[in-house]
Amino acid sequence: MDLIDWTKDGSMLVNFHPGQIRAWDSLKRFVCVFSGTQGGKTEMGPPWLLREIQLRGPGDYMIVTPTFPLLELKALPAFKHLFETRLKLGEYQGHPLRKFTFNDTGKKFCFGKDTDKSKETIIYFGHASDPESLESARRRSSSEPGGTCRCGSSICSTGPCSAGPRV
Repeated sequence: MDLIDWTKDGSMLVNFHPGQIRAWDSLKRFVCVFSGTQGGKTEMGPPWLLREIQLRGPGDYMIVTPTFPLLELKALPAFKHLFETRLKLGEYQGHPLRKFTFNDTGKKFCFGKDTDKSKETIIYFGHASDPESLESARRRSSSEPGGTCRCGSSICSTGPCSAGPRV
């Protein structure tokens, strides 16, 4: 059984194991998943992020991995398969910044047909081996009007506060 199955009407069915379900169901502000190699952490990320974006609204988001190889070889392909290939929510750009920008179809899919299409939703990609890849997103977020979130973080979404109900 695959992690994601698709119904005839195009609905997504996610087949998580019990550990992934605990993370999915968590209402905590910070959700950490600790498991060994091949525990399903990277594969559950894209459907989880999609749900979080739908709940929290337009703005800036990040996908962060510990190393560049994990980003390039695992996290990015898993993300692109769901967001870009399967759902066609937008387009990934690898240079000069690694980012995925939602198109109008993606905004409608995530936020409804009446969404303000002028509000951008961007997912930035970074890894801990390159602190600059994380710092540039922080600078972008904190330099925008209202970029410092009400939870006090300068790297939260610039849309609705990610502290929301998870405080």
